[in-house]
Amino acid sequence: MTAASVRAHKGRVLGWTFVAVSLGFVAVMLIRQGGQIPDLKRDLGQFGWTLHPGWLAAALIVGTADLFLMGWVWVLLFRSLGGRVGVGEGIRVWMTTNLGRYIPGKVWQVSGLAMYMRERRGAGAAALTAAGLFQALVLGTGAAVAAATLGGVFLADGALLPTVILLGVLLAVLVQPSIASRVSTALARRFGESTPDTPPGRGTLWAAAIGLVAAWLFNGLGLWCVWRGAGGAVDPGPLTMAGVYSAAYLAGYLVLFAPGGLIVREGAMAALLAATAGVPVSVGAAVAIVARLWATATELLGVTIVWGWSAVRGAPAGSDDLKERNDYADRGGI
Repeated sequence: MTAASVRAHKGRVLGWTFVAVSLGFVAVMLIRQGGQIPDLKRDLGQFGWTLHPGWLAAALIVGTADLFLMGWVWVLLFRSLGGRVGVGEGIRVWMTTNLGRYIPGKVWQVSGLAMYMRERRGAGAAALTAAGLFQALVLGTGAAVAAATLGGVFLADGALLPTVILLGVLLAVLVQPSIASRVSTALARRFGESTPDTPPGRGTLWAAAIGLVAAWLFNGLGLWCVWRGAGGAVDPGPLTMAGVYSAAYLAGYLVLFAPGGLIVREGAMAALLAATAGVPVSVGAAVAIVARLWATATELLGVTIVWGWSAVRGAPAGSDDLKERNDYADRGGI
C-alpha cells in the first residue's frame, strides 16, 4: 500500500469510529429521555393535551430542512476560505459530524470536521476556521433573534441584555474577513497545508448571517409545530417560538459540560414557555422533552437522507489521490 492509501485508510477508520461513538451517545440520550415519555403524557394529560402525529411529522420535515440550510451555510464559509468540496458532500460531512455535539466537551463536532477535511481535502485549517466563523454567526444571530422576538418580555428587566451585548461584541470581533484569513493562514501553516489566496468577502459573511437568521426562524416554526403536536391550546406563534428556541439554545451552549446542551436547554425552554405561553412549568418541561426528541430525530433523519442520497447518486470513487478528489468536487461532485 502506498503512503496515501495508508493515510486514507486511517482516516476512514477514525471517521467511522467517530460516527460510532457519536451514535452511542445519541442512543444513551434517547434511552434516558425516552424513559420520561410516560411522565410526559401524564403531565400533558392533566391539562387535556394529547399528542397529534400530523403536527409532529410536520415538525420533523421543517427541522430536517433547517439542517440542510445550516449545512449549506457551513459549506459557503468553507469554500470562501479556499476549501474545495461539493455542496452535497459538504452538507453530508457537516450533518454527520454534527452528531459529535452529543459527546461531552463541545469540541468533537469541530474536531470531526477538521479531521475529515484534512484527510480527504487537505483543508483542515479551512474547515476549522469555517466552523469557528459558523459558530460565531450562530451565537450572534441567535442572540439577535431572541432579542427581537422576546425583547418585550425579557429585555425590559435586563434579563437578556448582558448576553445580547456580549454575543454582539463577539460577533463583531470574530466575523471579520481579515481575522478569518489570518486564523486560517496560521492554522494552514501549522497543518502543513496550502494557505488561502483571499479572505472571505463581506458579502459571503452577510449571506451566511442571513441564512442563519432564516435557520433560527425555521427552528421556531418547527418548535411551533411541536407545540401544536403536543396539544398546546394557547398559541404563542412561530416568531415567539423562534425566540424561545434560540434563547434556550444559547443557554445550553454556554454550559460547556452539557453534551448538546442536554438538560440545561430543556430547563431554559420550560421556563421560557411558562413565561411566554402562560403554561405551568411542568407542561413546559414536557414540551421541552418532546422538542429534544424532535431535534434528535431530525438530525438522525438528515444523516440518513444525505448518506442514502450519496449511495443512490454515487459517491466519488474511493480514490486515495487528493488531486482527484478535489477535481471531482470542483466539477460539482457529491
